[in-house]
Amino acid sequence: MLLLMHRGSDFQAQMMADSDKNGCSVAHWAAYKGDLTALKLLHYFKADLQALDSAKMLPLHRAVCASQASVVEFLVEQKSDIQARNQEGKSCLDLAAEKHDLHMQGLLKSLMKKSNDQFGGAKVQPEDLEAGQAKAESSGKGKPGFFKGLMQDKAAHKIFPVFWLVCVSLAVFQYIMDIRVVGYEVAPITAFLFELLVPLSLGFFTFVALGDPGTVPARPQGNSAVEELMKVIDSPAGDIEPPDINRLCTTTWVMKGLRTKYCVQTGACVEEFDHYCVWLNNTIGKANHRQFVGLAIVEFFTQVTHVRLCMVTVMSLIPYQSFTQWMWGAITSYPLLTMIAVIHCVTAPWVLMLTLHQSRLVLMNLTTNEMMNMHRYEHFWTIRQIGPGHSSRIFRNPFNKGSGVANCLDFWWHRTRWQMVAQPQPLEGGCQKQCCNHSH
Repeated sequence: MLLLMHRGSDFQAQMMADSDKNGCSVAHWAAYKGDLTALKLLHYFKADLQALDSAKMLPLHRAVCASQASVVEFLVEQKSDIQARNQEGKSCLDLAAEKHDLHMQGLLKSLMKKSNDQFGGAKVQPEDLEAGQAKAESSGKGKPGFFKGLMQDKAAHKIFPVFWLVCVSLAVFQYIMDIRVVGYEVAPITAFLFELLVPLSLGFFTFVALGDPGTVPARPQGNSAVEELMKVIDSPAGDIEPPDINRLCTTTWVMKGLRTKYCVQTGACVEEFDHYCVWLNNTIGKANHRQFVGLAIVEFFTQVTHVRLCMVTVMSLIPYQSFTQWMWGAITSYPLLTMIAVIHCVTAPWVLMLTLHQSRLVLMNLTTNEMMNMHRYEHFWTIRQIGPGHSSRIFRNPFNKGSGVANCLDFWWHRTRWQMVAQPQPLEGGCQKQCCNHSH
């Protein structure tokens, strides 16, 4: 399609307006086939996504008939009329009901509500809304749970970093009021470490939460990676080594590196994307990954030192007769101290697991996203022949620098994690020299 658009740049509008004998344009067919990339490219070239075919059906109607949920969401985002009716007077919800597609009915119902709430459009007919809601509830796909709904609400994400800051403030206040004097008498080194680690932890937190994670600036239409792709495809170099169109981000219109991913939460492509951290309300990427690992390490030791200070303070101030009496005395005499110590005991193991997880990924030169989705990325797999007529899909990490030490240096110092390492070339028959036990 990009080649046609490049060579027929003077006739783009005519090509996109052409239709078949049923009046279906290329947008109708892309919607029906569920080709979201093609549909986004058509939108980029200003194709009419509201065009009607001979049956007065929008591309949205065709997508509903084919149960293409992602296409339906995209078309509604582009202001396609979800309540439009075809020649037979049927709406999108009616078409979904005819197919007994409960999931699509639930999706359309939620999109109708969202459209009314955000854009103040025409009111949805009550019978349409109730029909979709009844079908969705009968299929067990009603409202999302509390945590899932919280994760979907971007404004609510600010609750998590605020909660963390409140806990830190309470811990510092309690340390100054109850622990500091006693702490320097019974555990001076621990008290000094705590006073050193708290500002360090706050510094890391501020940097990671407010800093740029490595965002790739979005490119405007007309001067984006699409034009560059079209030129490459229509050149001799494109015949020798065709570009990977799958690396084109159809939201920001940039060419993504192998480790650059689009973050839905922030709406931007991030280099060396690791994950989106809800506790920081920010993405973890190339520009803040080291600081994030540092924050996890410092936070764990800060919690350990504070728990240690809480213990020695209570043990020095409350005489020990029995464990029950001692605990009750701590709760009644120092309720804030006890509450914070309990929070530490609950959260510190999770921080430790996060630290160990990130350390393991650093040693392997992988990201969290790659660890979770490596089965989707072809560059992590190679096909090897294990016998006559038999082959196997073998995992290989093209970013592994050869050892854990080299990977650590690459993460903390060299900053070339994105560079791929040349892999040994397979011998005849597909086997590697080091592991070949087969006769060829």
